[in-house]
Amino acid sequence: MDRLDEGVAPLSMGMDLWQRARTHDLSGLSAELAYRFLFALFPFGLFLAATASFAAGALGLADPTGMIINGLGDNLPSDLAAAIQPELTRVLGQRNFGLVSVGALVALWAATTGTMTVIKAMNRAYGVSEDRSLLRRYGLGFGLTIAGSIGVLIAFVTIVGGALMTEQVADRLGLGSAAWALISIVRWPVVFAILVAAAFFVYRIGPNMKPSWGPALAGAAVFASGWLVATFLFAQYVGRVADYGATYGALGGVIVLMIWLYLTGLILLVGAEVVAIMVGRTEPDRLEARRLETAAADIVDGVRATTRRRLGEVRQVAASDPGRSPTRQSSNPGS
Repeated sequence: MDRLDEGVAPLSMGMDLWQRARTHDLSGLSAELAYRFLFALFPFGLFLAATASFAAGALGLADPTGMIINGLGDNLPSDLAAAIQPELTRVLGQRNFGLVSVGALVALWAATTGTMTVIKAMNRAYGVSEDRSLLRRYGLGFGLTIAGSIGVLIAFVTIVGGALMTEQVADRLGLGSAAWALISIVRWPVVFAILVAAAFFVYRIGPNMKPSWGPALAGAAVFASGWLVATFLFAQYVGRVADYGATYGALGGVIVLMIWLYLTGLILLVGAEVVAIMVGRTEPDRLEARRLETAAADIVDGVRATTRRRLGEVRQVAASDPGRSPTRQSSNPGS
């Protein structure tokens, strides 16, 4: 019986995940995320390139942007890298602090709206409504965006830095060929750990229902492993099978980029659904209590909004026709 339960559990999880993906419209939310991520990606890339160029000039070092662009070409699908590289190349050699500040603000705002979409999707997965204040929600979205950006930066430096760490550079640093080979291999588990940590904080802190450590960590592992596998398979598909350039011409690189961002958003939301399923199975009472709590808060907010609207209507009537004000009618009952 235990073996049967062990076999049924993954199947039940998969069926439940499929049903929830349809009910919660994960495909539509993933498209929304891809749209918002696209707006954040290029300003963020320009911000990074301009910052690197500005810092290198201030320190009297060579501009590292060219090495970063070459590293992108080595680690991303060719069509995907081709969509990003020209925009980054435009800021080569520029040391414009205005570009840094404006790019940072645009990227931060666009990325924060994407984070808010993820929070909305997680609340939908738990079946809870949002009763946190607007300031608190956007403060949370801002903080998660900053933390996620730091994680992306570290992962980017780890991947690209590993690609730039050639055997010659390792010998110059006195590391030797064995250390160079070890760095090339170890960078991928490091990136996996970074992705797990970033997704863990999003899943645990973002929604209006705080899951336990176990489900949040499991969902984060699902996202990290799924994203790495999907990115690898998509790179193989784009490089060996698909020819988006022949179909879309100059827009082929943008199409590839949008598909990759769509897959990223979809896997992120699938991980959130996995967390919600596990919480529903392991802590059903706590989840139901949280649902009732947010539903009661919605009722209270609805009553307050209705009361304010009715009071506003009464004030408008009294202001437009003083002769029919309630106070005057009560003082003249015979009229």
